[in-house]
Amino acid sequence: LFAHPYICGIGGIGMSGVAHLLIDMGISVVGSDLRRSILTQELEDRGAVIKYEPDPLRVRNASCIIAPSSFPATHPELEAAREAGIVCLSRSRALAQLCHDAECVPSLCFGTTARGKLTRLASCHSGFGWCAGAAIASPSASRHAVLAHQMMIDIDEREFLADPEAFRLFPELDILVSDWQNDGFGYYGNDPRFQYDNFVKSALEFQNGTKAFLVMPQKDAQPEHPEFCLWQESRILERFVFDLDFEHGVLKSPKSFEFDDVPVYGTRFDAAAVAAAQTWLFARQLPGLRCDFDCVGWFNRISNNHFHDIRMHPVNVHNAVDSLKRIATTAPIHVAIKPFSSTLKYYSSECWIRALSEADHIFVISPPYEGCCIQDCLDFAKELRHGCPNVDVISLEDAHRRAGDNDFWLWIGADDLV
Repeated sequence: LFAHPYICGIGGIGMSGVAHLLIDMGISVVGSDLRRSILTQELEDRGAVIKYEPDPLRVRNASCIIAPSSFPATHPELEAAREAGIVCLSRSRALAQLCHDAECVPSLCFGTTARGKLTRLASCHSGFGWCAGAAIASPSASRHAVLAHQMMIDIDEREFLADPEAFRLFPELDILVSDWQNDGFGYYGNDPRFQYDNFVKSALEFQNGTKAFLVMPQKDAQPEHPEFCLWQESRILERFVFDLDFEHGVLKSPKSFEFDDVPVYGTRFDAAAVAAAQTWLFARQLPGLRCDFDCVGWFNRISNNHFHDIRMHPVNVHNAVDSLKRIATTAPIHVAIKPFSSTLKYYSSECWIRALSEADHIFVISPPYEGCCIQDCLDFAKELRHGCPNVDVISLEDAHRRAGDNDFWLWIGADDLV
């Protein structure tokens, strides 16, 4: 099947991960995308052949076509593949088949703010592989996909529910979910399939082996005490409660784990990702995680009262501000956000007002990142003022000048903010 794969949208964060795994298997990869990027450059450096416009003629020699589930059925390369009788695979089905062919044991990672962090945990354990939704935050690895016998794989919940039969194709399977939300915030909306109880029932259907585990958060757990349930097939084996000490930045494991406490600088949902991983490691009888949270999350302390987070989804931003309020207690919180184009185009102003409403002062950094302009920053600030009165548009240099050590600052954007 993977003798001559062709990958549509190969520069996407999900599809490029599949391409890296195929290259790790010694397979020559060909694909297409609409533009060059850091991700396509890295693939080309590893030997991938990439064209930057769709061409139906190129797919005729492919053994299979791998395409994002978001691709329209009328995409010219997909239409040409179907006409030629070539197998078309979604990302999930490609990953399932790849794990089978490479004899990998996958652990699927779900959760709005969790997937990247859970897969990045794999980089802390020698011999683990991963297919993450972002670059691994590890000095020893830059790629966001590395093949190994034990794999941790990011999966979007929408993939799971759009094509549930794809997950029956995976070999022995673990499922980890470190956080779960269904409050109409973000893309979940009020879809009943995404509600906690319904998702648990769906996930249990795919626990297809006596050694397979499902790790899920206890919905009524307190933020300071992340609580997780461990299922094997349809039985709850144990519940584990972790203590989160924000003042000292420590996640305390249950005594039964015999694991050390873990330093945590992230949000309470970041801490939940570590707790989920510890539960899974305990179930698998593997050594516990003992590393600074900088290795597995992007909510990082960069000086005394300054924190940096690259994640731009409103849910992530809301969680970061909420966690910072717990750390700062009564001190003012300033948020400096340098927008990406997706920041402004994919989410409504109501989502951003809700995400940032707890901040005392918001600074929109201008100019923004590639894909939007200064006027976009001005419009973004104007919309935010409908719910957040203290909003200013300033340069990064001015923001740095105003950032003292006495107040708490959350810098949201790429490393240039640091």
